[in-house]
Amino acid sequence: MSIVRLSRLAAWLFAALTVGPLVLMSCYNHPSAADDYCFAYMTRDHGAWYSTKFYFDYWTGRYFASYLFHLTPLLPLVGFAKVLPLLTLALLGGVLYDLLAAAFPFFSAKRLFTTTLVGLGLLVIGTPGIAEAFFWSSGNYVYTLPTILYLHLLVMLHRLQSRREARWLHTLRLVYVAYLVFALVGLSEMFLLLTALTLGGLWAWQLYRHRRPGLPLTLLLIWAAGWSLLVIKSPGNAGRIGDNPLGGNIPYSLYQASFKAVVTGLRWAASPLVLGLTLLWISFFSERKPLPKLPFVALPAGLLGLLVLLYFPNYYGIGIEPPTRVYNVAWHFFVLGWFGVWAVAAMRFEGLRLMVSRRKAPYLAALLGVGAGLFVSPNLFMLIRDLRLGTARAYDAQLSQRYRQIAQSRADTVQVLPLTARPASLLVEDIQQNPAFLWNKCEATYFRKKALVLQPNP
Repeated sequence: MSIVRLSRLAAWLFAALTVGPLVLMSCYNHPSAADDYCFAYMTRDHGAWYSTKFYFDYWTGRYFASYLFHLTPLLPLVGFAKVLPLLTLALLGGVLYDLLAAAFPFFSAKRLFTTTLVGLGLLVIGTPGIAEAFFWSSGNYVYTLPTILYLHLLVMLHRLQSRREARWLHTLRLVYVAYLVFALVGLSEMFLLLTALTLGGLWAWQLYRHRRPGLPLTLLLIWAAGWSLLVIKSPGNAGRIGDNPLGGNIPYSLYQASFKAVVTGLRWAASPLVLGLTLLWISFFSERKPLPKLPFVALPAGLLGLLVLLYFPNYYGIGIEPPTRVYNVAWHFFVLGWFGVWAVAAMRFEGLRLMVSRRKAPYLAALLGVGAGLFVSPNLFMLIRDLRLGTARAYDAQLSQRYRQIAQSRADTVQVLPLTARPASLLVEDIQQNPAFLWNKCEATYFRKKALVLQPNP
């Protein structure tokens, strides 16, 4: 078997080990007690538009995320929860392929596909909180979905600069990009900032290079600024910032975000899985001629600055340690930025490429690193454990039984069994012992009951 076929087989095996368990876990996913039932009963009783405005006025300025929350969580009750992670994987793989094709047009279609498989596997298996990133709709819509849409926006902006397409197609693409900007600003404060800075940076670059940025880009920037102002000035957003005394403190937020960026960046860069795949990645550029004019020195600093930018909104908004879902986004951008830096380094420094591509030791080290990284991966261990021990299957069965019990009960207050199967890769939160707890109240209201009470553990 040739080395090319062997590498493609290895890529498929890597994807099967990293993405396959997540696909299987989706069969057992359910709506989360955290938020999903609150959004569902609000939509049923008041409509999606009223519910979105209610949240905009009292809790968050994320207008587009709130609309998605109230439009999709339990439609239908179980089916959507099982489709969501699969749809997320498909979209993430698709946008990764497009991004690679735009960044490396000299890659063949087979190499692009192979790289996408490995990249998707790395993004999945290294995600700090798999349940929040893929299975929980609230975490997915505010963090994973905008990550995908932002990467798609970068590809669309790249194509928008093309002078080769027809005018009508250019106009349609511009309208589509405007819609992406509208969605991104309304999904997350993190991506509000990132989208605004991206458009502003591109506008400034065009002004510097061509002495005029052009009307379409100027209109996009104004469009983004208007929707950003709506989010920032929303009553719900102001209320959330005011809840924490450290919220709105810029020096504190910058210091904490910078410290967090350095710590997480170094930890992720030192993982054997990342190091092993980095060596293999450099070898992809063995046939490229050196490009000495490519910038390099500023790229690592740019990656660090990007991580700071991703952590900053959380510290500025509520002033506390970022939740796991923020680390999920930071991981995804770290992977893309890290391998982007090393791609430029490989094309910039011929000696680096030759050292990796012409010797067996780097390949051996790469394979050992990838193998060791998978062997010690907590996420891979968690997914396989939940599948092999039947925890996910039991979780699915217990929740399905709970739904039937609540629906068939004629009492206003229903006692339900606590979950004994609690797969870490799926479960975010369940209802609590206290029937007045928010998750209990929301789920009870959804099923048209007065209260849900967990039976005490035997």
